[in-house]
Amino acid sequence: GSAPCRAPGAAAAPGGIAGRVAATPVLSLPAQGPVRLRFPAASAALGPETEALLALLAKGLAADGGSVDVVAEGAPPALALDRARAVAVRLVQEGVSGERLRLKTGGAGDGVTVYRPGAGA
Repeated sequence: GSAPCRAPGAAAAPGGIAGRVAATPVLSLPAQGPVRLRFPAASAALGPETEALLALLAKGLAADGGSVDVVAEGAPPALALDRARAVAVRLVQEGVSGERLRLKTGGAGDGVTVYRPGAGA
C-alpha cells in the first residue's frame, strides 16, 4: 500500500485517528514564507478553510516574536481594510498579540498576504 498522506514536516503519529489529530502541523512564517489568503469577490468574510489556516498560522506565530504584516487587497479600499481587520481579529483570537500586527492595504485584488518582514513577501 501507499504511505499515509500528511503535511510536510509533520511526524508520523502512532495510534490511528487520535494520533493523527495530535500531529496537527503548525505553520511557521519564517520557514514557510508569505501565506496568501483568498476572499470571495466583494466580501471580507472568512470561510472555514481560511479560519482553519489562520488557526494553524497563529500557533506558529505565537511561538516566536517579531512583527507580522497583514497586507490586504480590495476595491473599494474600505473592503481591503475590512479584510485586513478580519484576518487580524482571527489571529488575535488564536493567541497572537495584536501589538505585533501591522495592517496595510493596497491593490484591487481578492487576497490578503500575511508575512514576517525580512522573510520575503
